[in-house]
Amino acid sequence: MCFSKLSLSLLCLATLTCIAPVVQAQTIIDFEDLTGSGSFTTTYHGIDFEPNVWNYFSSNGSPYNPHSGTERTFQSGSEVNPYFTFVTPTEFQGLWVSGQSFASAQLFLYDTSNTLVATSGIVPGSATPQFLSSGYNGLVNKVIINTPQADYVVFDDLTLGSSTAAVPEPGALALLVTTGLSGAGLLFRKRRRK
Repeated sequence: MCFSKLSLSLLCLATLTCIAPVVQAQTIIDFEDLTGSGSFTTTYHGIDFEPNVWNYFSSNGSPYNPHSGTERTFQSGSEVNPYFTFVTPTEFQGLWVSGQSFASAQLFLYDTSNTLVATSGIVPGSATPQFLSSGYNGLVNKVIINTPQADYVVFDDLTLGSSTAAVPEPGALALLVTTGLSGAGLLFRKRRRK
């Protein structure tokens, strides 16, 4: 009787392990571990910001309002298409934008071969932070932000990763079938003996 319960328990555990959806946690880069103001000089949380272009600050100054906390980032000068790249290809969901009413923003996403894979919608400038969604769930290596008024807009809370469930791999499904058949065989064998 113990052997039968143990087999059934192992069968249930293996089944749950194989078919349970894998949930990837989202990561939000909110810049709150930075203090004051400055420029990005090294890789920051797996992101390489375009050198001599990207800065961060925490001082008050509407309409350049952060989405959360006090820190946010912006590009200095008149860079029209500032970009950042990921150390490892990443699923980029989007970021929050605020700024002058005449300063819009749009995203261009590139894969590891520097091929354009997605273009987002356009968010118009506003003092109220708005989420600019990438609209793309694949892995990207580079994000260019197209903004005709680059020094009149700020960005906050970059959202990476996905909260969607992953489909089980074929190997996991094969393990499920094998485990299920083995467990069923053990139970059948136990019943035949009785």
